[in-house]
Amino acid sequence: MTSRILLVVLTLGLVLAPAALAADVYVVHGIDGTDLGQVQELPVDINVNGSSVLTNVPFGGVAGPLELPEGEHTLEVRLANGAGTGTLAISGRIDLSLFETAVIVAHLDGHGTARLSKFTVNTGVRAEGQARLALAHAAQAPAVDVSVRGTNGTKGKTRVRGLINGQKSFPAELDEGTYRFTVKATGAKGTVAKLDGVEVGGNLVIVAVGSVVTGTFTVIPVAIGG
Repeated sequence: MTSRILLVVLTLGLVLAPAALAADVYVVHGIDGTDLGQVQELPVDINVNGSSVLTNVPFGGVAGPLELPEGEHTLEVRLANGAGTGTLAISGRIDLSLFETAVIVAHLDGHGTARLSKFTVNTGVRAEGQARLALAHAAQAPAVDVSVRGTNGTKGKTRVRGLINGQKSFPAELDEGTYRFTVKATGAKGTVAKLDGVEVGGNLVIVAVGSVVTGTFTVIPVAIGG
């Protein structure tokens, strides 16, 4: 009897173990409702593989991390009940690797069409006092150059050139502190956006969303691991 119980326990362990080997997923709602003729908050419900996992997430909302097993998953984003007229339905298949950390963003592509994009995040060890910063372009805007420079005594700086919609920069290691972000269209002199007093610490992904054309361009910070 003892050996039979032990066999059952071991079998259950083999079945349940893969569920613990999950990917961490952060979900970002990056669609300003005014770009679709709706209320700005545009709350949405998010399903994974046909099951509801998040409800009434507003524009700018960041949820997670969700633990999902490695492999392919179907994500669907729909307007929450009473959120507006018409139907916003975005669906896509997201492939996750073992132990991957990913940021999935509902956003507008360069043509103003709603879509989902996945950005994989580097979660390696950082030196004490250092932050890891990555920039993700998920806005209805052309390719951009981004200059990041420390302010208020922070000395770090970095620069990203030619970042296009759906693309994430390589992470930069910076001193933790306060930074100014200047965004320009690649090859142009005019400034698209300037952001002052941005606190950079830990492992941070700055996601640019909205539309330059309609003036809804903004950024959403995603703190990985807290």
